[in-house]
Parts: sequence; structure tokens; C-alpha cells
Amino acid sequence: MFALAVLLSSLFIYNSSGVIDENAINEISAILKLDNFINVSGQGNDADALSYYTPKLVWVLRDFNYDLTDAKGRPIKPNDYFESALNDLGMSSQTSDTNRKIRNCLIKYFKERECVTLATPAQSAYLKKINSMPEEALDQEFQRNLIGLREKITAKVSAKQLRGVNLNSRMFFAMLSNYIDSLNNNKVPNLALAWDSLIENECQEALENAIELYEIALKQFFLNRDDPQPAEDLYHIFKNIRDSALENFTRTTA
Repeated sequence: MFALAVLLSSLFIYNSSGVIDENAINEISAILKLDNFINVSGQGNDADALSYYTPKLVWVLRDFNYDLTDAKGRPIKPNDYFESALNDLGMSSQTSDTNRKIRNCLIKYFKERECVTLATPAQSAYLKKINSMPEEALDQEFQRNLIGLREKITAKVSAKQLRGVNLNSRMFFAMLSNYIDSLNNNKVPNLALAWDSLIENECQEALENAIELYEIALKQFFLNRDDPQPAEDLYHIFKNIRDSALENFTRTTA
């Protein structure tokens, strides 16, 4: 499911509670098997190739009520805190080899990444009924954090892309079907084959549309003509209709 979520997302939002410590890092250990469930080219994976297909990452820290400072006590931004938690500054002698690998995977696979903090939404006495509380009754800092998160998501989210091409709804559904069929048949989703399948489907759709336009144009022409047409005129008319259909095909598949 983790691999499928990564494959389908243009913006991957992961959330955890509190600070990014060893427990928080270990909870995202599924990333270690990411390349086992995604095949980029059919010839194995490398981190750079896989990172080309992974989405933007936003790590949301819930119930975060801490002052963010560096080793010298200077205020830092959530992104700075995130990066320090991923690199050597976030490790200690007790950091396991597994957690080191997880950090490396986060750095390698998610080239574009950010961190957002959310304060606790209400005092502990009100948390049991938090779901029934109106938003304006929540903690003021939490409300500001939430507005910031919404704005960031709105600014960062984009159409899902495959090989740099924005996918329309038909292409996205075809990609999803391809991945699910692979998983249901105990196969690893192959991005190269998925791309070839998308292109084939789009070209077939464009071809059928072009043929339909060509036939409609021919019917309209002959319905409005009772008198015989010179062969040369028919040649130019058919050529214009054909060129228009081909132009539509080329524009659709460009």
C-alpha cells in the first residue's frame, strides 16, 4: 500500500506525532522496501531513477509543542529541523543501522521534501470531544498552523506526472489499472511498461477520434451536395478533410 500510494501521488503527506526521533523514523520503515515494489525500467532500480517518479513529500508533525532551535539555541525553521533529523545531526551512537538506511532512503527518494508542524489542537480536557468542536474553538496556534498547511498543500499539489507528462483522468485511470493488475498477479509495477501502455491507449483514443471526425466531415460534405463534383475538386476536399483529422490526431498526442 505504501508503494501504491507513492506511485499514485503527486504530493505525499506523511504525518506523525511529536518530534522526529528514532521511533518516528522507524515507523516509516516501509520505505526500505520501496524499490522492491516498484520497477523503473525492467532492469533493476537505482535511487536517482526512482526519485524521478516519487512525489513531493510533506511530513506533518502533529501535537508539536516545542521551540525549534539549533545546537546553539538559535531559532530554526521546520525544514531546517527536518533536514537535521535526517542527516548526521539527527543520529547518535544508539541509532540503529535500520534507521540510518531509512534516513538515507528518505533523502534519496524524496528530493523535494518539507516539514510542517501542528500544535496540539486543544487543551487535554477537550481532546475527547475534539471531533465535535467547531474549528474556531480550537487552539489559536493550531488554527494558524492549519491555515499554513492548507496553503502549502494548495501551492504544492499538482497534476500527477509520468515522465514529465501531466496525466489526464483517462491516463491516470489506465495507470492505476496497470499497477493494480500487476499487484494482483504478484508482479512488481513496472513504470516503463505502464508508460508504454498509457501511450498506446492515448494514441488509440486519438486515432478513433480522428477517424470519427473524418467520417463526420465526409458525411456533411456529401449531404450538402447533389451535383457531381470534378475529380480535382474532390481530391482537394478529401485532402483538406484528411489533413484536418491528422492535425487533430497530432495535437491530441503531442
